[in-house]
Amino acid sequence: METYHFGSITRLAPLATQPFTVQPLGRDAWRTGDFVAGEVVGESRVYHLERVDGRLQELVPGDYVIGALGDRRATLALVGDWRSIGDDGQMHALNAAGVFGRCTSRSVFEPAPMPLVYRGHVHLDGRPARMRDWAKSSSTPFRLPVIQVIGTSMECGKTTAAKSLIRRLSKLGVQVGGMKLTGVGRYRDVLGMLDAGAKAIVDFVDVGLPSSLEEPQAFASSVDEMLQLMAHQDVDLVVAELGASPMEPYNGTVAMEKLAPHVRLTLLAASDMYATLGAIHYLDIRPDLIVGRVASTAAGIEIGRQITGLPTLNPVDPAAADQFDALLRDVFPRELAGRLEKPE
Repeated sequence: METYHFGSITRLAPLATQPFTVQPLGRDAWRTGDFVAGEVVGESRVYHLERVDGRLQELVPGDYVIGALGDRRATLALVGDWRSIGDDGQMHALNAAGVFGRCTSRSVFEPAPMPLVYRGHVHLDGRPARMRDWAKSSSTPFRLPVIQVIGTSMECGKTTAAKSLIRRLSKLGVQVGGMKLTGVGRYRDVLGMLDAGAKAIVDFVDVGLPSSLEEPQAFASSVDEMLQLMAHQDVDLVVAELGASPMEPYNGTVAMEKLAPHVRLTLLAASDMYATLGAIHYLDIRPDLIVGRVASTAAGIEIGRQITGLPTLNPVDPAAADQFDALLRDVFPRELAGRLEKPE
């Protein structure tokens, strides 16, 4: 009998505690978010899987993994989708969380993904198990103020900036909610928000999606569901990160439109100054603060201020704390009343 390892994309489902079977399913019945089993194959090497608790686990050929069918279109990593899986059942883990599909394009800087062979769909009580079966729901209207963190690409500093905001605000006694609205399912980002002090976390996995690569109209409804989930939590404000870039096909602009009535502060994380200017022009926005890799050094900060005329700082730099606090004080006078008093 096989021993199965569970990717974090399965974290809402009780697969580790309830008996299930693995049975092949006809291709016409496959859907995004289906839980499927794969056997690790390929060359003898160690691969990594993000478990349901967020820890990384080592896997080798011959191990069996449960993940979910999904898509990925990363500009700096790899591209793949479940629809490209052929009759041979060859597929890949498109990310460490267990989003499964067939890789069709990969950056030369990205390690080869974990190769798998499809062994069947997970069945509970005789029916195929899908992420949507355990999606959370709430009907609470969303009326919370939002700090929006967007970026020019993946790996440009968005999550670092979001965690810095949460850490600073939570230390000041503010009840902060952390959200990741777009991207490909990975538990570590929202767990990092929780570690930074967030009182509640929500992402698209909570509403049954392996990634935000959904039809725009359908994803708009998914954003509503995520916001309602957060509204049900006891928080004062929300730090909402949009994974990847709004210019990439992860529905970032859809999320921005939904957030717009609630946004009080926008941070743009940028990889470099050219990307900063491109995002400002393409998205037709004027962010309140430039952060990210472009603001990693004093030279980058100086160039950013000169070229954009916008405040630019490194939120993890202690020397920028006063400037950071002043911005928060101006934007959230009621929420931060008495919490951001300057030391005498």
